[in-house]
Amino acid sequence: LLVGSGAFTAVGLWLLAIGEEPGTALATVAFSGLCTAVAAVCVWEKRRMAALAAVPGVVEASGERIPQSRVRLVVTGLALAVAGAIMAAAAGFPWPFTLASAAIAGTGVTLLAATAAGRLGHRWLRFEPEGLRLGERRGSVLLPWDDLAGCQVWELQSNPVVSLPLRDPARALASADPPSYAAAAAALMPGGSITLFPMWFAMDAGRLARSLDTYARHPERRAALGRPRLGG
Repeated sequence: LLVGSGAFTAVGLWLLAIGEEPGTALATVAFSGLCTAVAAVCVWEKRRMAALAAVPGVVEASGERIPQSRVRLVVTGLALAVAGAIMAAAAGFPWPFTLASAAIAGTGVTLLAATAAGRLGHRWLRFEPEGLRLGERRGSVLLPWDDLAGCQVWELQSNPVVSLPLRDPARALASADPPSYAAAAAALMPGGSITLFPMWFAMDAGRLARSLDTYARHPERRAALGRPRLGG
């Protein structure tokens, strides 16, 4: 995708340079540039995940929140807004194309606004001595280490996923903070299992699964999660 969309972008830029069909050239550059940007971000993130996978040991974020990364949301929003606006402004196309392009631009602007307002990209993780805490804007819930029945790593549309089957989902729901968050937390546990997308938190799936499995199987390792880090 990266090579193909990059080639189409180059063709569009060449058409612009020679002044041939500027409307078509603009639309080509905008659409192909959008695909190139998304593909480039995916390649960059996977290379970064591969580098993180080589880091030995387990996650030791002592009491610190691991926030959801907003890089992909911001890049996608910017790409949609800019590409949609350029395609909508390109001359020589029928009105359905212009309307669709405006809708793409509007989607990008909405995505950026929702991210800036904290409506998107607000999830976080925290490793605690008692368990893994999952939080968001509305509240948080604790998954006790002893309730984790294993870790399953798989892929969804080429994105790594970590699933955590729970022995007693009701125990996790009882830890909801505030208690009113229990209903929302229950929706995150279909079939008594939690699904995590490591790339949201700029983490490697293998290292995340290894860390969760280590703390679930070795209670003596959990105490270190409650110790504040020394130094800055």
